[in-house]
Amino acid sequence: MEFYLSDEIEWQPASGLLDNNQKALIRLRAHVKVSRFETLPTFVNVDLQGSSVVPSINGKLVKDDAKTGRYWFTERVDVEISLGDAEHTEVYTSSPPAQQGSYSVTSSTQIGINLSAGTFGETLVNQPGITYAVGTSFSRNLSDFRIQPYSVHNVAKRTYVMSASRGGEYNEPLDLYDHSVSLFNNWHPLADLAIAEFGLADNVLFMSRTNNDSGERELKIAVTHHLRGVYGIKPALLEVIGVPAETRTVETFQRTLSKTHKIKLADAFLLS
Repeated sequence: MEFYLSDEIEWQPASGLLDNNQKALIRLRAHVKVSRFETLPTFVNVDLQGSSVVPSINGKLVKDDAKTGRYWFTERVDVEISLGDAEHTEVYTSSPPAQQGSYSVTSSTQIGINLSAGTFGETLVNQPGITYAVGTSFSRNLSDFRIQPYSVHNVAKRTYVMSASRGGEYNEPLDLYDHSVSLFNNWHPLADLAIAEFGLADNVLFMSRTNNDSGERELKIAVTHHLRGVYGIKPALLEVIGVPAETRTVETFQRTLSKTHKIKLADAFLLS
């Protein structure tokens, strides 16, 4: 049994800036597949291929200028996926693992099922005697973003955080500030994915704690989009005469899209 869940919201940073007309988008596209076996646990795979966040639906930030500032850009995305409760369900595997942003990241939960031997696992994929394969695999570009995953019991969490700009390493907003320019503010250019559509790579394989689980389990998915803004003007004349007149402002806003769906595992075809 497999199905798709879909939802999206547009949202706007609640900034008091007069030129704040930027609208962001959170798009959720979840692919869910249930595999139920007579003598093995029931597996539920949830992948977010097709899901994304967009800082500006018209493709332009309010400001993306070296002198006056850069806002609003994607600095972070938090994703949480859970199924049922810890008594009945656990995360078997969650992908992608922790890593520094790479141009191409593979997100895979594929495992092989050998019903005759009563075994399953990643090492059985494409091996002789495999009866079924569950899980999915796809790739994403996550350049300049690091991945921080965390899974416990029946919950899989993952955070994507911008780790570099075109000016170098990024750990906090003021890392965008170029201190080599003394008279005027100079903000480093942003990472490409901070200003464009950012595709999510989450892929989670849940496993029931008992064989042939046919109960009803609630699937919950939450995507939180964090937008950041840095701006300000340094009056050059005051700097020249030694007056500390730097005016730099940092703001952050966030919005969450949540989706729930009850899955009747008994509706999945029983494989034996």
